[in-house]
Amino acid sequence: DNAPQFAEASYNVYMMENNAPGAFIFTVTATDPDLDQNSYVSYSVLDNHIQNLPVSTYLCINSMNGTIYALRSFDYEEIKNFQINVQARDAGVPPLSSSATVNVIILDQNDNAPVIISPLEQSGSAATEIVPQSAGQGYLVTKIIATDADSGQNSRLFHQMAKSTDPTLFNVGKISGEIRTSRNILQSDNGLQTLVILVKDNGQPSLSSTVTMNIRVLENSTEGITESSTFVKNPEHFSDPNVYFIIIFSCTSVVFLVIIVLLIGIKCKQDRSIIQEYNT
Repeated sequence: DNAPQFAEASYNVYMMENNAPGAFIFTVTATDPDLDQNSYVSYSVLDNHIQNLPVSTYLCINSMNGTIYALRSFDYEEIKNFQINVQARDAGVPPLSSSATVNVIILDQNDNAPVIISPLEQSGSAATEIVPQSAGQGYLVTKIIATDADSGQNSRLFHQMAKSTDPTLFNVGKISGEIRTSRNILQSDNGLQTLVILVKDNGQPSLSSTVTMNIRVLENSTEGITESSTFVKNPEHFSDPNVYFIIIFSCTSVVFLVIIVLLIGIKCKQDRSIIQEYNT
């Protein structure tokens, strides 16, 4: 006349992701104060669905001792927690039962390396940025944008310069990922600077990714604008044939306008004559 009783109505169980199938999860225990066969307890997992799949595809339970085992490897990025109901049933007639809830919480493991979103290397070629030679100290060249699929401290990212043509010319913010000039760019500096930026996470062990960048130093970033301005302002660009063409075009336009005015005047005079004859 006594149903089996669990020590707790619910249990929280923590399990690291990437476990091996068959790994131990937890053991539940229920007691029955009855005697003999009436005190014999068996365990089962009640039917349920986890992410639209039967709970039986995720885990199993030893019916005799209540030990729960994983049937698959869990991925924190796919499932962070799930809940199952375990039933304890005695062997009496009629059998009596009770149930308890087991909350399985998946723990994140540092199993994802940072992914660099920008700047992108295209077809195996290094990303390219352009910097004017007039750029002073602290000039912002670009910013490294990266993400990490892990969570918490495992997703915290740090940036560092792994390699550079001239270590004195550029620096990268450890947290911000901003690449800036460390000093003024000199005429003697190489016009093509290659940087290798390493992005690593805060997991244990730490995982990392790198991106290679080519920075081209442009001697005069306003060269195109200056040339176009010079073309307009410099009278040398206006050769004699051009001047003659402009004069001819202007004269032709004036003559055309005079003819139009004369034609309008003649038309108006004809209209007046017709009106006067009609009145007479």
